[in-house]
Amino acid sequence: PGVDGPLDQFERAFVDAGIDIATESATEIGGITLQFVEGFGSAFVKGLDAAYDTIRQKLIGQEDKVIAGFTVGALAILTAVAIYQSAKATRDVF
Repeated sequence: PGVDGPLDQFERAFVDAGIDIATESATEIGGITLQFVEGFGSAFVKGLDAAYDTIRQKLIGQEDKVIAGFTVGALAILTAVAIYQSAKATRDVF
């Protein structure tokens, strides 16, 4: 046994008072973490399920509009990329 540092003396004071720091703290942190993960996981899955149901209900019977929307979005992205690449290749703007 060497010379005790301030933390060792602090821990010994708690142990003498009947408090087991390492075990109590680790148990509490583990329990809280487990509760958080379990709660977050189930809430996340329930939220995804509710979002899917809501979107599905709104889009039933509007398949043509959905396809048109995806097509317009894809064309807009492709156009933006093409303009960016063209301007980048000429070194005018970028």
